[in-house]
Amino acid sequence: MARHILFLLLAVPGLAQPTYDGNSQALVDIAPRADPVCSDYPWPPWSTTATPPKPTNIPGGAPPLPTDKGTAYLCSKPNWPDGSCKNLDWVDAACNSLKGTPFDGNTQGFGPSTGSCVLYSDYGCTAPIAGQTAVANPGSGSLGNVAQKVKAYSCRSSKTVTKPVTKGTIYLCSDKNQAWTSCQNPGWVSFSCLTLATQFKNSLYSLGPDAGACAIYSDANCASPMRDWLKVQNPGVEKFPFATSAGSIMCV
Repeated sequence: MARHILFLLLAVPGLAQPTYDGNSQALVDIAPRADPVCSDYPWPPWSTTATPPKPTNIPGGAPPLPTDKGTAYLCSKPNWPDGSCKNLDWVDAACNSLKGTPFDGNTQGFGPSTGSCVLYSDYGCTAPIAGQTAVANPGSGSLGNVAQKVKAYSCRSSKTVTKPVTKGTIYLCSDKNQAWTSCQNPGWVSFSCLTLATQFKNSLYSLGPDAGACAIYSDANCASPMRDWLKVQNPGVEKFPFATSAGSIMCV
């Protein structure tokens, strides 16, 4: 009786037609399975040809300092006399103030362990001493009239030493949603620290110099250079990944 009921059910129109497997005593469904039609919910839920949205969340947090480092040998008396000299550490492209040291306005001798250094007449590395070329190893034991002017120094390793182009301009933009918008084009002088204007401080999303190469810093006085961002050159960076950490730049 049960067998007759089973075959009656199998004969109902619209149902999948199974077949009987005499060996396993099982019903095997041979009807093809159709995927459900969901016309009201197409997949994928976006257009594959549409322009993707512009990023609105660019990562912040300052990157680490450069790995290239060195020392500078400074003396408060000419010709490297014992007892008047000291080795001071430096990080690639960083501004090093001499305020509060015996060499503030009295650097008679100066010599870097590697690379070359620019000397400044202010603590913030905005005023390279006029007529003074970069000092390279082994340095000079007698800076003469320059000695009384030195207030800070900035050194660069052999990897980032660049022949200066004297001056130029740099395009700075503060719009995080659209590259190269809300911009200004300030001028710069080689090896002179440029503190970012309020519009761009911690909001530097696009930048590019017309010439030369520029280092980017996470502070306002070029003391904390961003590793991997020491030689930004033309045409520049369309989407700067550390936009919310930028505080100053120095171009050469």
